[in-house]
Amino acid sequence: MKTCNRCKIKQSKDNFRLRSTGYLYYLCKPCEKINNSEHYQNSKPKPITVEEKKCSKCNRVKRAGLFYANRTSSDGLQSSCKHCWRQYTAEYTKNKYSTLKARLERSEKNKMKIKETDILREILELSRGSVRLFRNNVGFDAGNKVRYGLKPGSSDLIGWRTIEITEHHIGRKVAVFAAIEVKTPTGKVKEEQQRFVDYVDECGGISGICRSVEEAKALLNLS
Repeated sequence: MKTCNRCKIKQSKDNFRLRSTGYLYYLCKPCEKINNSEHYQNSKPKPITVEEKKCSKCNRVKRAGLFYANRTSSDGLQSSCKHCWRQYTAEYTKNKYSTLKARLERSEKNKMKIKETDILREILELSRGSVRLFRNNVGFDAGNKVRYGLKPGSSDLIGWRTIEITEHHIGRKVAVFAAIEVKTPTGKVKEEQQRFVDYVDECGGISGICRSVEEAKALLNLS
């Protein structure tokens, strides 16, 4: 037995239509027919009750034939005239697709965007022969209250390049401190990072801000 949601009568399950999902319909078969008939009547366009109407967009009074039908309105007509409605839909479609195009372009741009870690990884591959570079992670472990890294603002890569000098150091190899701050082509350099790079340079070390592997090669004087 099952109770119909419309007539509230408890009936045999045979009086209910079996849905494709395997469950019985919530209305009995007679009530379902009545419900479908009412829905059909409500879906019919309402009779037009006016001969003229003022457009809500251009504010001009036009004859009823210049408006699209609308069964939900009291007079059976749309609030805007056909001309204004066509302009609105054309502008809406144009803006919709231009917004979609811009969104797709931004998505493609983000896919092609260069990451700082990618540049850093490529520069680290230069660490061979006379050049030795090491990753310098700087930060603060709040749990253990310990700072790690060389110092706040110190460069991403720390190392040296071994060179041979003349005069009394003839034949002796000297390791020159190197500090490379890695940034993307549009990445901003913090004030403390710039100060550290300048300080290393003043002390005779090799230091600079590199936005590509080519800039790092030029800084380290690698052919």
